[in-house]
Amino acid sequence: MVRICTEKFNAGRTKAWLDLSNSGKWATASAGGKDVLETSVKMFVPSGQAVTSTFGIMIARSTFETGGGFVVSAQTGAISLLSGGYAVGNRTATGVTVAFNTWNEFSYRWNVVTGRGELLVNGVSVATHQTSLYGSVYASNLFSTTDAAPGTGNAFAFFEDLALRALPTVTPCPADITGDRQVDGMDLATVLGSWGGPGGDLDGNGVTDGADLSKVLSDWGACP
Repeated sequence: MVRICTEKFNAGRTKAWLDLSNSGKWATASAGGKDVLETSVKMFVPSGQAVTSTFGIMIARSTFETGGGFVVSAQTGAISLLSGGYAVGNRTATGVTVAFNTWNEFSYRWNVVTGRGELLVNGVSVATHQTSLYGSVYASNLFSTTDAAPGTGNAFAFFEDLALRALPTVTPCPADITGDRQVDGMDLATVLGSWGGPGGDLDGNGVTDGADLSKVLSDWGACP
C-alpha cells in the first residue's frame, strides 16, 4: 500500500509512474495485437479533506502529454474521465460516485491505437469515452492534483494492488453496461433503475430514456 499526497508547493500535483516506453515493456506486452492498456488499482479516499483535490490514474501518451485516465474528487467522490490533460477543462463527469473511507477497485482500459477508454468500478463498466490524444503510450501514473492554488495543507489517498496488463482489442458493446460481455437482465435493470438520470445513458445525451431501453433490447444476448 502506498500513500500519495497532493503537493502544497509548485503546481499542486504529484505523480508516480511506471515507465512503459523507455523500458520497452509496452512493446513486449502488446505484441500480437494487444492494443489495450489496462491499469487496475484499489484506492481508499478518506473523507473530510479540506484541500480541494482529486486522485486517480493518468495515462501519459508522451513525456508531457496526457492520453486518458480518470480522477476521483476528494470532496464528493465523483468520478471524471480525463482526455488531453488533467485540468478541470479536460475532465468529463461520469455521473458515478464512490464512497469514502472504503476500498474501491478501478480498472481503466485505454486503446493505445484508437484512443477509446473504458472505466470499470468494482467490476462494473460505468463509462466509456473517446480521448483526443493517442497513438503511443509512455507511462501509467498514479496521480493527484489540487484544484485550487496550493496552500499550507495536503490531501491524500491510499493506493494498493496496482497492476498493468496488455489486452486484445474487444469489439465495443455499449449496451453491456455491467461489462460481462452479455446484454441481459442486469443491463435492463440498470437502465430501468436509472430512468431519467445518467446511470444508464448509452447514447450520450446525458439522460436514461426510451432510446437507451431500445438499445438494450435490440442488442440482447452475447456481445460479438
